[in-house]
Amino acid sequence: MRPLFKYFIVLVFGVAIVLVILLFVQAVGKPKRIQEHNGMVRSISLSSNKRYIASGGEDGRVIVWDLQNSRIYRDLDLQNVQVYKIALSPNSQQIAICLEGTSIIVWDIVEDTTSASSEVNSCFQDLIWLNDNTIATKDLELSIYEVGSLKRQASDLYPSTIWDSLGDRLVLFNRSQGTITALIDNQTVQLPTDEVINLIQWNPDGNHLATANSMNKVDIWSLDSQAIEQTISYPFSPHALHWSNNGNILAVVTGDLSLIAGHFQIHFYSLKDTSNVSTIDIPPEFRLGHANIAWSVDSSLIAVPFEPDPNRLEWFGEVWIIDPISGDIIEKFELSAPSTALVWASERNLVIGSTDESIEMWQIQSNLVTKN
Repeated sequence: MRPLFKYFIVLVFGVAIVLVILLFVQAVGKPKRIQEHNGMVRSISLSSNKRYIASGGEDGRVIVWDLQNSRIYRDLDLQNVQVYKIALSPNSQQIAICLEGTSIIVWDIVEDTTSASSEVNSCFQDLIWLNDNTIATKDLELSIYEVGSLKRQASDLYPSTIWDSLGDRLVLFNRSQGTITALIDNQTVQLPTDEVINLIQWNPDGNHLATANSMNKVDIWSLDSQAIEQTISYPFSPHALHWSNNGNILAVVTGDLSLIAGHFQIHFYSLKDTSNVSTIDIPPEFRLGHANIAWSVDSSLIAVPFEPDPNRLEWFGEVWIIDPISGDIIEKFELSAPSTALVWASERNLVIGSTDESIEMWQIQSNLVTKN
């Protein structure tokens, strides 16, 4: 074989390797995209056994995806009645579905049967399973329904309340009465406060609550002592509270809305160390998206969505993946459409619902993560 021909073969082989590497890098940086809906994806829910993800859209379809084989497990078409919220039951066998914001049905995905619909005051704000037999809806008031008959067990008992749930436990702040009430195992615990509570969230440990008040403060309550254990002050008003799944870190979103563009920060507070471990400054040109901030399954990462900027053409927003301990931005996902819902399918897989009829499955590539 002539030397020139050998060099030619080596050159061709080298170019082929480079092309394969470039194609691999491009593929790694792109999500798996599934487009089955014919309208905006409004809600996503992950089953407790981590096997199924359900998506509901304005096209009236609720689709259940089997994550083990990436196929559709069940598909319910409600004939163009818009689906606003969905929630998988704790036993992963039923889905509560909020229709047009004013009625709910329950879909048994094992038997593939649906209940008759029941009118509700509104389920725009919240649709939550308290246990396998009970659903709660919340807008201006809290209503509780028995699943079998979808009859109200309680309704309008807590008007003008801020609330959160942890399994079948409820915690509520009644603005008219100025009281924090925790309902635990059919027992009532009253927490005294003189503050006006704007936000409330239950820690997954079942013993701690976080509340934000009108004085730019966040209080950490202990249900054992029925008192405030820690108080954190911020320069601006808290707008959202998000406990990590392991209950160790509290993400607090604060912002000054008096500015034209707004000035937002995300603070990460350690319950164990009783201190702020990191703070993320959000650039003024970025606006927090409508989709909720979402903690990863193992609590090592948090996903933060941002809305499109009208001044940036053909830019549809981003999702930042943040290490809460170091405060580092691990990855940034540039979206092909504005996000409407976020949910983690596993420690490194994030599912994003969007306005363009699709859901995207992103995989986190970075290993630079600090355990908390």
